Amino acid sequence: MKFIIFIILAIYSYSTPLSKQAKEGKKYYLEAKCQKCHLQDKKFITKGNKVTNIKKLKSWVSSCGTNFRVSWFPQDEALVVKYLNEIHYHYKK
Repeated sequence: MKFIIFIILAIYSYSTPLSKQAKEGKKYYLEAKCQKCHLQDKKFITKGNKVTNIKKLKSWVSSCGTNFRVSWFPQDEALVVKYLNEIHYHYKK
């Protein structure tokens, strides 16, 4: 019985809904085809680099937007950061 409860809680923790801002960020993320380089099953790590805090995450999102000529405004970048932080990183602000 405890095992079943554990499984239910584990499934629930991975299926928590995204915030409205994160849903918008997901749209930008998918439209820009970011997943070509950053596969979710690889934890967004590319070439041995890893984001270690929210400030670095913001910097990486901005750099990718610039390097790949994604036409995001700063508020769009913030939405993508919100999405990535909610689904993967879980950093405090």
